[in-house]
Amino acid sequence: MRIADSSHPDREVRIVSGYFITRDEITRGQFDAIMSPGIASGSSGDSLPRTNVTWDQVETFCRMIP
Repeated sequence: MRIADSSHPDREVRIVSGYFITRDEITRGQFDAIMSPGIASGSSGDSLPRTNVTWDQVETFCRMIP
């Protein structure tokens, strides 16, 4: 659904480098499996989206994805 807003008109954007995108948010379990291998939390919160991460942590995570 798109909501028209004349104060923010459409504009063309060109993406000039690669990027990662997923269908769903990265979960706590997925993030921790990459960033802290060998430390199994097994927490019931592992299926929740990962929050409160820094830009640097996200960049590191993206570089480490197999």
